[in-house]
Amino acid sequence: PKGETTTATVKVKWPSAKYELRWDAQVEKWLIYFNEKPKLAASGEHLFADTAIIQLVSITPSIYGDKFGEITPFSKTTGSGKAVMLRDGFSFQINWQRDSEVNLTTWKTIDGETANFKPGRTWIFLTDQPPVLAP
Repeated sequence: PKGETTTATVKVKWPSAKYELRWDAQVEKWLIYFNEKPKLAASGEHLFADTAIIQLVSITPSIYGDKFGEITPFSKTTGSGKAVMLRDGFSFQINWQRDSEVNLTTWKTIDGETANFKPGRTWIFLTDQPPVLAP
């Protein structure tokens, strides 16, 4: 997409957790960190994304809870809104739309063109707080 911004790190946080994505130019991947530690697969591999999306959604309490009595949040993924795409060491402002629960989400650039994901692993982070982007 047009309008890219060189981006080295991106922070996404919620009340009880935070993720950080760091661009690694050597491997050309977004390395993923959870609560300031590398996010590792069971195999020990450092998890990564070829494309990451930070999708801004409405988050409200749901009718569900966990075994500790905490309320599980509900992330509303229908409707439309803004998002940030991370790809190839850049961030892009994009828009999302999903008309109903049975529809797929569509991703568009600011110009209304399809926002193409890089082939490979894609992570989508649902949050109601804009991410913090650093060059």
